Amino acid sequence: LRGNNTTSAASNATYGITWTDSGGGANADTWTTTAAFPKTLTYTYEPVSPQCVKDKLASYAGVGKNGAVLTAAACGTSSSSSSAASSSVASSSSSSVASSVASSSSSSKASSSSSSVAASSSSSSKASSASSVASSSSSSAASSVSSSSSSASGSAVTIQESTTGFCSVDGAVATANSGFTGTGYANLSNSAGAGVDWSVSAPKAANYTVTFRYSNGGSGATTSGKVLVNGVVVQNSTSLFSKTASKTTWTNKSFTVALKAGANRIRVEAGASAEFADIDYLSMTGVTPVACQ
Repeated sequence: LRGNNTTSAASNATYGITWTDSGGGANADTWTTTAAFPKTLTYTYEPVSPQCVKDKLASYAGVGKNGAVLTAAACGTSSSSSSAASSSVASSSSSSVASSVASSSSSSKASSSSSSVAASSSSSSKASSASSVASSSSSSAASSVSSSSSSASGSAVTIQESTTGFCSVDGAVATANSGFTGTGYANLSNSAGAGVDWSVSAPKAANYTVTFRYSNGGSGATTSGKVLVNGVVVQNSTSLFSKTASKTTWTNKSFTVALKAGANRIRVEAGASAEFADIDYLSMTGVTPVACQ
């Protein structure tokens, strides 16, 4: 502000700058302004990839860290350009950055934009983007870094007893209890360790949500059971599938499971030698049902 927009006490009125003073001086974090800053700020930038911004941000964001300048060379690329930005900025803090560029300043914080540019500005000014940005933070830079999610996304698939991806049931595919979908439901034999198997292929190693539609209304039915992925127990609970009002009352239960890239075997097992939940189907998002191996 001082180097580019305010040159005297009269500038305070020009730009609508006010601050509160509790005595002993005015803190920068009490400044406010309502007027636009028309001055064009020239800066240079080097385009970098979103992944590089994500990987390098911790090393470059902040005062004293590599000058807060993330260059293309640091990302293994070389490209430079220059531009000028003018903005109307409403700011209630001089220690927060109202911009979508990573700027180098002795008193500014570095932030990254979704267009992934690393910009260098003067040591006494904040660089701001060509869009109007409102920033209200007293100590942190506003950053927007694109990142990859650890959870899977995509279309939901439902695996019925008669479709690809259904492997086997230690019991039978039954139809006696109404309300099921597809051609029937998996009815386990009343023994501990009896289970149902499905097979899906995941595009990448990640966390996925698996949902089972089930009914567990038998008077002596157990709620104890396990969920296994590729032979490893990932859920082991005495209330894996809670009781339902009746054998024709169906509900859903979901779990988060980690799958490897490629084919995965998912299994539900009864935890006791008693009647167990009837499984109508398995549903997942982001995977593909595949033939059982």
